Amino acid sequence: MKEHHEQGSKAKASKSKLGFVNPVFVLVSIAFILLSTPRPAAPASDLSSAAESIAKRLTADLSTAQEEELGRVIFVVPPVGLVFKLIKSGATLDAEYLLTRAPEKSGPGAFPMVIGAVRLTAVRQDKARAILLWSRVPPREGDDLVTPSRVTVLLLPTRDLAHHPGATASLTDQAFEIALGQVSGLRVVRLQREPRGEEAQRLLRTAGEIGLFVEPLILPDPGGVKVAAKTRSVLSGYTAATYAETLALAPHTAHSAPHTVQPAPVAPTQPSAEVPPAWRDLQIREETIPAAPAPRAKAEEAP
Repeated sequence: MKEHHEQGSKAKASKSKLGFVNPVFVLVSIAFILLSTPRPAAPASDLSSAAESIAKRLTADLSTAQEEELGRVIFVVPPVGLVFKLIKSGATLDAEYLLTRAPEKSGPGAFPMVIGAVRLTAVRQDKARAILLWSRVPPREGDDLVTPSRVTVLLLPTRDLAHHPGATASLTDQAFEIALGQVSGLRVVRLQREPRGEEAQRLLRTAGEIGLFVEPLILPDPGGVKVAAKTRSVLSGYTAATYAETLALAPHTAHSAPHTVQPAPVAPTQPSAEVPPAWRDLQIREETIPAAPAPRAKAEEAP
């Protein structure tokens, strides 16, 4: 009986040891699993939200809600200087506006005609100075300073400077095209590369519009990546502004374990029905621009 009692006690002791689980060991195991599991890339909704936020801020600065008269020419400074008398608040320094002229004859079909575009270089109280970007006819006193009802946005390819697997150039291109295309008052034309020469400027003059190059950027950031967009005037080349939104992603270094995220295949964008054929031709021509010839070696140059 005594031996039987001792064996039962040993069995209970061994059972209690096996059934006891150390809670510290469990916590350490869970933490190890969480840290070793690679964090997924940012969902497409986060990238779309960042692009939409930038699009709203960009279009708020453009004031494309409606076409309205801001001022009138009171003095012409040859060859390209103008002085305006402002009749309404809202004129912004370095912003670009249209120059219109009232019709010579009044009637039911008479509308003001766009004769050019200007960029404001000084705004003081009820006066403003500007330089003429282009004009069909020489400006004169009485011409009107008008906000554009539509702005053409030439969307350039995204420059990826962060090289993070969670934010790729192809997905950023698509997010910005969708976000800008949903804003009224914008005509979005996606290009494969920046146009050369004055072809884009000529198309804007023909349409009587102003335009912006919008170049999306993916920049490195301590919190993940920073999605930005740099805007530049097509007519003057002036850099208007740079907008940025931080996208929270896992830290990414060149020595980290490879965990690439394959982006979803992006279907080729079809030209919108609102894009004139001239802009579509510009897209096609830009895709087939021949590469510049390589420079000759010094040994081939003439003595």
